[in-house]
Amino acid sequence: MKTIKQKFVIDESGSMLPQQATVISGFNEQLATMKQEEKDSDVRYLVTLVKFSDNVTVLYRDKPLAEVEELTTRTYVPKGWTALYDAIGTTIDTAVLGETDTVVVIMTDGQNNASREWNKSQIKTLIELRQNENKWGFIYFGADQNAWASASSLGVANAVSYTAANTGEAISAMSACRSSYVTTASSGAYNVYSLTDSIQSCNLTATSSGSTISNMPINVTQTNLTGDITSGNLFPASGNTVVPPPTSKK
Repeated sequence: MKTIKQKFVIDESGSMLPQQATVISGFNEQLATMKQEEKDSDVRYLVTLVKFSDNVTVLYRDKPLAEVEELTTRTYVPKGWTALYDAIGTTIDTAVLGETDTVVVIMTDGQNNASREWNKSQIKTLIELRQNENKWGFIYFGADQNAWASASSLGVANAVSYTAANTGEAISAMSACRSSYVTTASSGAYNVYSLTDSIQSCNLTATSSGSTISNMPINVTQTNLTGDITSGNLFPASGNTVVPPPTSKK
């Protein structure tokens, strides 16, 4: 039995209010998919959910999937600003030292503007350490923004760029890709490169003009971190092609 730690870092700032119902249903869909994966494969999930606005709230940490409550309009109420760095820092800093087999999904529609405990440089160092030393997989979901640039600036190796109107479809697509990732990687250690491969195998490969899934504009990229963490052989020289998605401003 392989134990996978799935950590969700979800934006609950005021700009997410129009997508409240979509985020709730999308997150609950993720839980349902993961439960099916537990039934169909030799995998066990421990789930962490961190949400953030002006402040950071850890709803639960390393909770067995069977005990995880679904999101509701009571537990996900968008308001306030965006303490993105504090949320990521809290999520990583509270993990057990040396923890492996971990996937972190970061979902936001804006830039950091309210963090007090962590800055960008500190977060980038933390993420690169976990990717390099512990082989964590990170995915940055960026709505209505250049997710490639945002993820790269934080050291995140995988980025998903989509429009806010297509939040539900983006979550569904990524749920399917994570399922593929679990199927192909459950017998070995999780790492950045295999996560990238699984995303791209789900036909979310980025192109210069943007990819389309079910008529949904979405781009997935492997960010160019060659100078930072190639020493860990996470990016074979022959497979490090990066095509940033079109820039989108709020």
